[in-house]
Amino acid sequence: MCHAALTSTTTTTAAAAAAANQHAKEPSQGVGSRANLGGCGEVGGAVSQGRRGGAGPGSAPRQVVRGGRVAAVMRDYISLRAQALLAKKPVKRGDVILTSKPFCTLLDSSVVGCYCEYCFVSFVKDRLLTRCSGCGRAYYCSEMCQELGRALHWRECVVFRRRPNYQPKDSARFLARLIWVLKDGGEARVEKIDDKRSRRFKDLVSHRREVSRDEEQTKNLDSLMPDLRQLVGKRVMPTRDYLLEIFGKVRVNSFCLLDDRLTPIGTSLYLAASYIDHDCHANAFVTFFRNKLVVRSLVDWPNLDWSRVRISYLDIMNTRTYRQDYLARHYYFTCDCRLCRDDAHDLLTSTVPCGSCGEPVYLDEEAEDAVGPCDACGNKSFPDNLRQDYRRVADLTRLHLKDLDEANPDLEVWMEVVAAQEGLMHPLNLLRAKALDAQLMATFVRQGWHTAWGLAKKNHAAMR
Repeated sequence: MCHAALTSTTTTTAAAAAAANQHAKEPSQGVGSRANLGGCGEVGGAVSQGRRGGAGPGSAPRQVVRGGRVAAVMRDYISLRAQALLAKKPVKRGDVILTSKPFCTLLDSSVVGCYCEYCFVSFVKDRLLTRCSGCGRAYYCSEMCQELGRALHWRECVVFRRRPNYQPKDSARFLARLIWVLKDGGEARVEKIDDKRSRRFKDLVSHRREVSRDEEQTKNLDSLMPDLRQLVGKRVMPTRDYLLEIFGKVRVNSFCLLDDRLTPIGTSLYLAASYIDHDCHANAFVTFFRNKLVVRSLVDWPNLDWSRVRISYLDIMNTRTYRQDYLARHYYFTCDCRLCRDDAHDLLTSTVPCGSCGEPVYLDEEAEDAVGPCDACGNKSFPDNLRQDYRRVADLTRLHLKDLDEANPDLEVWMEVVAAQEGLMHPLNLLRAKALDAQLMATFVRQGWHTAWGLAKKNHAAMR
């Protein structure tokens, strides 16, 4: 239901984003050191205007003085200026082309207490978290984050105080939060992409007609209604048609939030980022810096053309059939990108090495005829039991991929799988590439850096 944020350069991105954020927070002269989080007050000669309830999620006070740093407006101004400059100068591969703030966001209940509810700072990595004194179910890294996150949390906080043992579904909580954001004026909020483009909630595609005809999704929405009635109430509950519209926009436009270890930790909706369409052969990629979404270019642009910027909504390390089925079921469109039209590329996903020249030879697992011949050298001599052996190893690989724990893969298991594939699957074979990638992750977990580097080089051609 969420876009897959795919990147192998998360650490670099986080470091770059951290440096940019630090620059935006440079202390200004004459600003005091005390945080002023309520009303208007004068601190060390600088005026700090606080929030006045009801603001949407992710929005900051016009100017907040904290620790000698002017935040919020200055960061937003610098971000917009940077985007305007990007549109007027060449963009290099790896450059940030968009930073988007969350319109609505929710931390998964399974990781509550591990991350700040507002900015998603990690408890383990960065700082201690303080529990909400009202319901005890939300944790924050600072008074500022608690104040900024109040607009999203306070209504459900009332419900949780009244019903301490109540455990609503995360999907229902996200929808309820979004309904309240819209009720509090979210329809009028605008997020700029550049000087010419911006997005409102009404601009998001909903595919309401397709969702209303999707029996699985209508049942899913019906299952959320009891929780929605508790969290929103009858008076504010939207009509069925508008609720389907909201539900469809969440399904099609929401992102799965990842931390710096690529672990899923929540769901978020970004207005500006929703502008970018899908392509299996993407020219940009998404990462996250705390609660912000960051888009970086994968190619050089003489002039940035937003109408051609594309990200991938899923892991492209899959067959064309899988990708197109996934996109049709989750996003209601059929991908016709260059990669999906490339028949030769799709055939590479199921290949064995030619015994004569080593080039890839397509093997159809469902067929019963002989394998070959090799298109490169014409070799027709392949073992009679090749297809049977291939099916056995392919089934073994799929079984372990299904049970793969990406946070802590079993190194011994994947060494065994890779060994079974040796000489049977071509290096460009999809299952071979996935198995080597799993072994690489397992080696990283055990800090076998030299071995991991060798595996990365071995799998480089397939991953490209």
